Parts: sequence; structure tokens; C-alpha cells
Amino acid sequence: MIYRLCFCLFLFSSVICYANANNNNLKQTDSTKVDTAFENRAVEAIGNFPECKLAEAYLDSVTKGSRNLQFTIFGTPTKDEPYYEIDVGNTVPDGGDAGHYETYMHFHVYNKKGHVVVKLYDVILDAELTLAEWRKKEEAPKKEGKKYYFFYIDE
Repeated sequence: MIYRLCFCLFLFSSVICYANANNNNLKQTDSTKVDTAFENRAVEAIGNFPECKLAEAYLDSVTKGSRNLQFTIFGTPTKDEPYYEIDVGNTVPDGGDAGHYETYMHFHVYNKKGHVVVKLYDVILDAELTLAEWRKKEEAPKKEGKKYYFFYIDE
């Protein structure tokens, strides 16, 4: 008799824990809604940057149109990081099926009352730069005659 009672108690507590876990998951899903309209506007805004258009043209010419620039949303806003993380890059074939992803530019995109506010995240400096700061920083290599390929190179 005691075994039956323990078994029923175990079964009942398992059902309650399972139901409680499912309710918690539903609450989390409901509170973190994805704003795909904003994400689309953010990607479109970044795609219209002259730097992205230049990178796309270069990639198209080098690969004879076989690869395109890709925009990947890696992170959505959280309490600690209130921005979308959008990478601009390309999947490079390396003999395997999938290849590997190369990131050329990394942006933090803020939703300021429906407006798209974009900042470049400089991984070397571990800092955000406004677009004006980033473009000013990129002018120095141009003046030295370096060519641009997602970063400046000597030829």
C-alpha cells in the first residue's frame, strides 16, 4: 500500500512539475516578441550603406556572381544589451558542404521609438562607433592609397 501511495505521489508531482515548466516557457516566449518589420528595416538600412554596396560589388566581381553579401541577425535586444546584433559577411566555401562564415562588419542596431539607429561595433577596440566616427576612422587608410576590401589592404 505504501508503495502505491509513493508511486502516485511521484506521478502527481511529475505532472505538476511538467505543467509548471511548460507554463514558464510560454510566459518567456510571449514576453520576447520578435519585431520582424523592424529587423527588415534595419537590414535594409545597413544594406544601403555605401560600404556595403562597395563590398557587394567587390564580392560579385571576385566570385563572378556566385556569392552575395549576407546579413545575419545574431542577437535581439535584451535588458543588458538593448540592441540587435547584425553581421555583414559571407559564407566562404572551403571544400565542405557548408563552408565557413566570414564577418566583414558587425553592427549594433537600436530601436529608438521605431527609428533605426545603427552603430558599428569595432571588435578590436571593443567599442561602439557612430557611423560618422567609423567613416572618419576609415578615411586615413584611403589617404595612404590603400584599397578597400571590407578592410584596407596594401597592394
